[in-house]
Amino acid sequence: QGTLSRIMNDWEIKRFLGVIGAVQLATLGLVGLSVLGIDIPALRQVAGFIYLTFIPGLLLLRILKLHNPGAVETVLYSVGLSLGFIMFLYLFVNSVYPHIGIDKPISTWPLISTMAIVLLILSFVSYKRDKGFSILSRSSWHQMLSPPVLSLISLPLLSVLGTQLVNVYHNNILLLILIPVIALIPILIVFTKLIPQQLYPLAVITIALALLYHQALISNYLTGYDIHTEYYFANLVTTNSLWDATITNPYNATLSLVMLAPTYSIACGMELTWVFKIIYPLLFSLVPLGIYQVCSRQISSKFAFLAAFFFMSVATFYTEMISLARQEIAELFLVLILLVIVSKSMNRLRRTILCLVFGASIVISHYSISYIFMFSAIIVLLIIFLSRRISASGSSKEVKTATTLNGNHQDIEPGSVTGNKAVTLGF
Repeated sequence: QGTLSRIMNDWEIKRFLGVIGAVQLATLGLVGLSVLGIDIPALRQVAGFIYLTFIPGLLLLRILKLHNPGAVETVLYSVGLSLGFIMFLYLFVNSVYPHIGIDKPISTWPLISTMAIVLLILSFVSYKRDKGFSILSRSSWHQMLSPPVLSLISLPLLSVLGTQLVNVYHNNILLLILIPVIALIPILIVFTKLIPQQLYPLAVITIALALLYHQALISNYLTGYDIHTEYYFANLVTTNSLWDATITNPYNATLSLVMLAPTYSIACGMELTWVFKIIYPLLFSLVPLGIYQVCSRQISSKFAFLAAFFFMSVATFYTEMISLARQEIAELFLVLILLVIVSKSMNRLRRTILCLVFGASIVISHYSISYIFMFSAIIVLLIIFLSRRISASGSSKEVKTATTLNGNHQDIEPGSVTGNKAVTLGF
C-alpha cells in the first residue's frame, strides 16, 4: 500500500506533473485521432477513464498538501474529488458557455478543451503549493506478481469471461464456478495466512468487480427499471449537447446522470449503455473498499474485510444497484464522508474541505441519500452537543482545573474531549 501511495501522490512535484502532462497529451491526442477517424481499440477508453477519474483529484490532493494517507485512501479521495469536480465544472460550462456563443457546451471539444485548461491551472497551483514536498521511495514490483495477487486479479477476469460465454454460447459454467470461488476467499482470510493482510483491500475490490460485472455484463442492453429513465435523460444531454435544467423530473436534477455520464461517454468515446454497464459499476466497486477502510480504523483488518464482504454478499449490491446509476455515485460520496470523519491524521481545514466537497456532491448525485444523510448529520450534531453538555457538567462538578506537569493550573475547555469533529454546526 505504501509503495502504491507514493507512486500516486507523493512523488517529487516535477515528476508528478510530468506524468499528469503525459496523460493529458495522450488523451487529447487519442480524441483528436478519433475525430480524424482513427480509433485505437480500448486505448482511448482507458486513457479517458484515467484522465477523468484520477487526474483532477490527484491535483487537488497536491493542492491540499494531503500526503501519506495510504494507497486505499489516496485512490478513494482522488476518485471522489475528481467526480465532484467534473459535475460542478460542467454545470458551470453548461450554464455559462451558451451566453458566450457556444451553443453546444456538452460536446467533444468544449468538454476536452475546458478540462485541459482547468487542469493546467490546477497543475500550476499545485506546483506553487507543494513544490517543496518530496519523498524517497523504492518500489517492490515483485510483490505485484505474487500468486495471491494474480489469483485475486483473476476474479474479475473470470467474471468478464463468464459473461461473454453466456452472451455468445448461452453457457454459464464459469459464472457457476466463480460464486463458490468468491465464497472461499473469506474462509482463506479468516482461517489461513495464504492472503496477507496488505492484500485485503485488493481482495475487496476484485470481489466487488467480479460480483458486479457477473451481472452487469450479461447482454448488450441495460437491464432493470430505473436505469432506462436514467439513460433517457443522460442521452438527452448527449444528443442535444446541452442540459435542459427546466425539465421538471427528479432524474433530470441529478448531475451524476446528466453531467457525469455524458462526460465519460464523450471523453472515452463510449456509448452511454457501456458507460452505465462498465464505468459506473467500476466506480461503485470503491464503496465496499471505502467500507473496509472505515471499519479498519475501528476494528481489526480481518473483521473489516468481513464487514465489507457482508455488504457485497447482499444480493441487492450486485443486482438492483447496477440499475441505479445515480445511487451508485451518491453512495461512494457517502462512504467518503464517513472515511473523512474517522480519519485521525487529517487536520481540521482539510477535513472540512473534503466533507464540504463530498457532501455537496451527494446533494447533486441523489436526492434520497442527501435527505437521509442530512437527517443523520443533524442527529449526530445533537449527540455531540449533548455529550459536550454532559462532559462539561461532569467536569465542573468534579474538577474545574487540571494540574500540568510543572505544577501550573490550566482551565479545561468544555467539550475539548470531543476532539476534532467533522460534523459541526457550520458543516
